[in-house]
Amino acid sequence: MKKKDSILVVEDDLDACEMLVEYLAFEGFNVSSVHSGVDGIAFLKSNSPDIILLDIMMPQMSGIEMLKHLRQTNDIPVLLLTAKHDDTAKVLGLELGADDYLTKPYNPSELTARIKAILRRTKTNYQQKPLLCFKNLTLDKSQRELKINDELIALTMTEYNLLEYLIENIEHVISKETLFQDVIGREFELYDRTLDMHISNLRKKLDTSQLKISTSRGVGFKLSQAAHD
Repeated sequence: MKKKDSILVVEDDLDACEMLVEYLAFEGFNVSSVHSGVDGIAFLKSNSPDIILLDIMMPQMSGIEMLKHLRQTNDIPVLLLTAKHDDTAKVLGLELGADDYLTKPYNPSELTARIKAILRRTKTNYQQKPLLCFKNLTLDKSQRELKINDELIALTMTEYNLLEYLIENIEHVISKETLFQDVIGREFELYDRTLDMHISNLRKKLDTSQLKISTSRGVGFKLSQAAHD
């Protein structure tokens, strides 16, 4: 029997959490839930879910604080759930390494689609694959690891997938629409800054490498080898 994908729901609203757990279980997921960021951190000490659904607005430890703590040691995919309509929390969450976000109230079918898209792009075939080497940068596709000057650079799942996609299309401009579909796993929407934040995070992490991400205004992004040694 195929193993069910596991989800940890971190939501302080007990009624909303119960409804979400029931819905996701009906959709075929193995679902666990906690009601605070503190309990979420404790849960992860002995469990490793495939994805975390993380509410931003929680007392004691907010979703943002939990995400910040999580990303110090863990790259489990995180889908943020937020009732906020401004971009501040969303942008901060993406900067800290969240994979995507969904604003409440959301359509349950869209939530399921987002979850499945994230899970699809974070799963990989661990057969032997070559290393991708560009001067002082090495991407190990079998281990999903990035090294620059032999130093391991921590990447989130989405950052890794985005970098691998750009490397495999190096020196080609890739449209935002294509990157949203093939990496983020959903259609591009005007004013959605998810991809821009992931690109910004990657640029910072590639700063000492010989690969640079440039913006083709109005089109998308291109990864290129720097001209200098």
